[in-house]
Amino acid sequence: MLSFQSWFASRRLRHFLCLSILTCALVLLPTTIARGQDLSFLSQKASAIPPDGVIRYGSIEATWVRSPLDGEDLFQIAATTVTDRQNLGPDDLPVEIRAQSIEALLQIEFERFHDNVFRRLVHKWRLWPTDELKARTADVIISTLNNRPVIQIKGSDRSRPLTIITVTQTDVDFYSETPEVLSAEWSRILQGEIEQIEQLSSLKVVYRGLWWSLAILLGAIAVTGLCACLHWLTGRQRRRLKQQRDTASESETARTDSASLSAPPSDEATAPPDNGAQPVTISSSVDTLPSDTLRAQRKLSGLRAERSRFLEILHQEPPLERKLSVLKFLQWLLVWLVVFAWYCSLIGLTYTLPIIRYWRSTLLSEPFKLLLIWFVVNLALRVNRTLTHRFTQMTPGIAAKQSGEAQRKLLRTNTIGGAWEGLATVVIILTGTLL
Repeated sequence: MLSFQSWFASRRLRHFLCLSILTCALVLLPTTIARGQDLSFLSQKASAIPPDGVIRYGSIEATWVRSPLDGEDLFQIAATTVTDRQNLGPDDLPVEIRAQSIEALLQIEFERFHDNVFRRLVHKWRLWPTDELKARTADVIISTLNNRPVIQIKGSDRSRPLTIITVTQTDVDFYSETPEVLSAEWSRILQGEIEQIEQLSSLKVVYRGLWWSLAILLGAIAVTGLCACLHWLTGRQRRRLKQQRDTASESETARTDSASLSAPPSDEATAPPDNGAQPVTISSSVDTLPSDTLRAQRKLSGLRAERSRFLEILHQEPPLERKLSVLKFLQWLLVWLVVFAWYCSLIGLTYTLPIIRYWRSTLLSEPFKLLLIWFVVNLALRVNRTLTHRFTQMTPGIAAKQSGEAQRKLLRTNTIGGAWEGLATVVIILTGTLL
């Protein structure tokens, strides 16, 4: 039956306990705070703070309108400042709601282009009977409604234009321009977006994008297959080296046991019996120091030799263990190579397929940060574990060769190293969780 110390010294058990404690703390802490005090004033204060992406300039709030095509910023719009977004009045229209409405209208117009491309491809490939369609075109026009400039998009397949945005007095105050100049600038930006979607909707560009997408997917599959083969070969090499290590360790242990059993008896046991004869004392000019001083010097020399042997054992690493560590790191690196290959493939597809181009900015922001944090945390954990084991782990054959004092020092070093590894693991995981 294992003792409590060996049971707690298990690395996996320490990691599991650290993660469990951290998870319970993160789950229970907000509940405890919410029960212990009234947080209503925090919600009221949060409602007065503008949301992300909204910039407040006194009595005016501004935000960016993003392109439904690639998610890039097009132009800024403004609205009157809203201090309480939880209790909106009949005349209150937050600027972010206005921006979302404009983006939704642009998305409707862009989806009409995508639908036109799909219908033309169906007719081209004769998948099912359908009428032949021409390539869709659109123009951005400026109209007047209630003495205000209105920007509209007139498509070739529609009899009525789609109203996108109305230039308000708040927009004019924010830009310090006339309504005519402001509407002309916005219409120029939207016309550029329309021309871009028209170019991407041509069958030639669509075919080229599909071929590039197929090539990207095949490349990701090839990288995955190659990494899988290398992972399997590396795992087989690791298993072979583990068998060699276990065999060598068993042989070393057996040889040490046989050597200890066949060792000759000590000098005291083989000394001839004392028949009453007086021992012969040989005086020497060298042995003039007192016996206590000689014993102290011999003890100090022994401690120095013991310390040197201990440090030598502590810093040495068997070649098999080094190879196993390298192979294990290579296997971990191959897994991450597959992850990054598919992530880069998804980003590449956003450049070749117009229908998912909008997700490019999203993939390059939060998912990339999370993936990078996850990779750095795993790398830090592996480096911590490797460095700790480098200075604490010892093979049974090496440990069996040492004296009792050296073995006790090595055991103390292992205990300190295990505690340090657990502490560093908690700090690394907590830092990654906070990030």
